[in-house]
Amino acid sequence: QEFLAHPVCVCVRAAMSAAQGYRTLESNRESRSSETPRGSKAGSAPVADDAPICSLSVRLAILAAFVLGISAGVLSTYLSSQGSSGLRSGSRHANEPWSPRTALHTAPKKTTLLDIAQTWNATLQAEKDGTGAPMHHFYMYRVQNDQNYSPENQNMANIGGALWYLHNEIVWHHWNRGGTYASTAKTRIERFLVFTKATPQLYKYGMNFGVVNTYDLGKCTGPYACENLKHYGPVVGCESWTKRPDGKQGNNFPHQQWMGKNIYPGALWYSLPGACSSLEFWNQTGSCRKTEPSGACPPGVLPTGGTCTYSFQKVGEIRISELENISSYDNLIADGGREYDRSTDKGKHLHFWDGVGSAKACQARIDAVVSMFHKKYPQHPVLSDPECDFDVNKFYPNFPDIGAFNRSEPAHSV
Repeated sequence: QEFLAHPVCVCVRAAMSAAQGYRTLESNRESRSSETPRGSKAGSAPVADDAPICSLSVRLAILAAFVLGISAGVLSTYLSSQGSSGLRSGSRHANEPWSPRTALHTAPKKTTLLDIAQTWNATLQAEKDGTGAPMHHFYMYRVQNDQNYSPENQNMANIGGALWYLHNEIVWHHWNRGGTYASTAKTRIERFLVFTKATPQLYKYGMNFGVVNTYDLGKCTGPYACENLKHYGPVVGCESWTKRPDGKQGNNFPHQQWMGKNIYPGALWYSLPGACSSLEFWNQTGSCRKTEPSGACPPGVLPTGGTCTYSFQKVGEIRISELENISSYDNLIADGGREYDRSTDKGKHLHFWDGVGSAKACQARIDAVVSMFHKKYPQHPVLSDPECDFDVNKFYPNFPDIGAFNRSEPAHSV
């Protein structure tokens, strides 16, 4: 039965039936022609005139049936071979009979960074290549307006770092949520899944992360003249304001002025170096992409630690007004409210940001963001922040004088 149901057999049987029908039609035509001369009886059917037309139609039908049968056979054989080679993974079960529906759904599912993160295990996490640098994967967050663009040549954060940025630079402005250095209103917190891997030049000194480079309109503006991007390559930078697990002071360079002021537990800032970082966004074209390469890997490719030091995929966002439990910023202001007032350390008609110097209140705000993302994206894996192992004295051998990156001591063994 399975053989008879094969598309080739079905089409051949249809062609044979058509041929048999044609022979029967020809036989009837000949017998009727011999019994009744053409046009001898008024109203008689013009069999003799229709026979050639019918004959041609049947012959075309037979030809089409055979062509269809051959085509279907080739397609079926090809799909069967693809199924056996594993290229049709997930399209249909091996014992499922062929049908047009299953034949159409043969494209393999595209693997995303989120797929990789959800199946990540200790063996893969510990895998190292010739550089010895491990791969890290975690979430980065960006406080953003309603415009969409790449996080390359941008400063990023973990949740605590993003909330500190909002608290310190954005929400205390009364008439606009644009902030100290931006006029376009911030409306959301974006989440990116990021994989990182240090370059050999950096990791040989015992660091997975470099300094946080600052960016304005896509141009690297510090620290110093951004010489580190040429010396160590386009490595991901990190900055912290809390003590590390080894007891050493957090890596609070280049924003050490916020030590003791940024109370958000575990707050981190990051930088993602992109191509042409010496220029603003609108000038980042042409030859500078070769002389100043990006650290971003091609889409879906995990970092190798060369010029491909990080991969990213946007995996969600939440609205700031939703986090604050208000209908909109404009409505809040129109009702005489205020997100946050520095002079009183409180908001008006809104109390989400009350207590910038309270570690308990700051942790509650972090928990609120975590909860909102989990509620909105329950399928996403829970990931921990990496340790920010950037060490300003290892990174800049002549710190605080930048000078050249010459060293009097050998590289640290790792």
